[in-house]
Amino acid sequence: MNTTKYQVLVACIKAQEQEHKKCKSVIKELKAKSNGIKVVNASEPREPKRRGRPSGGPATITKRPYRSHRPGTMPSL
Repeated sequence: MNTTKYQVLVACIKAQEQEHKKCKSVIKELKAKSNGIKVVNASEPREPKRRGRPSGGPATITKRPYRSHRPGTMPSL
């Protein structure tokens, strides 16, 4: 692969000015040009977008139970 990080960055910034979606297709085109391969369906993403917590982050507890709701304790009012 002959594409440098700088080239990809510049392409990304240029694409973001027009459309955010174009970013990936521009990078794909750049990579294809460097490899000498014709671009086939650059608009079609290969991987589906993953929703939810990004992997690698700390496994945080979303809901912590209130102390007053724990068994053996009455809610103090």
